[in-house]
Amino acid sequence: MQPEKTIDISKSFFEIYRNFNVTDQIQEMKSLEKRELYLLLTLCLDKFSDEDPVVRHNLIPFREEIMEIFDIQDDKEPSNPLLINLINETGDKYIETDFIHFEAVHYQTH
Repeated sequence: MQPEKTIDISKSFFEIYRNFNVTDQIQEMKSLEKRELYLLLTLCLDKFSDEDPVVRHNLIPFREEIMEIFDIQDDKEPSNPLLINLINETGDKYIETDFIHFEAVHYQTH
């Protein structure tokens, strides 16, 4: 049996996600490493409604990154090495977010 896979995230990632549909998170998102930003955007696109005005506000500045994520979801091969690594790290054809467990968050200390 393989050990359960987890994706380590920073405390900032968790706090942004937790407040994503509550308040403006743009500046906090800009401070994330690109790897975490793509992971966060993927997760938020999956978990929150883009009809929500706060969610939409938080997504708008990251249109370019979101379009890259949509390209992957449309089965287009990514050219961005960071996205390729993130796909490989999550072990799927797409960027997989199922391995982020918020009940027992694995924080990286920065």
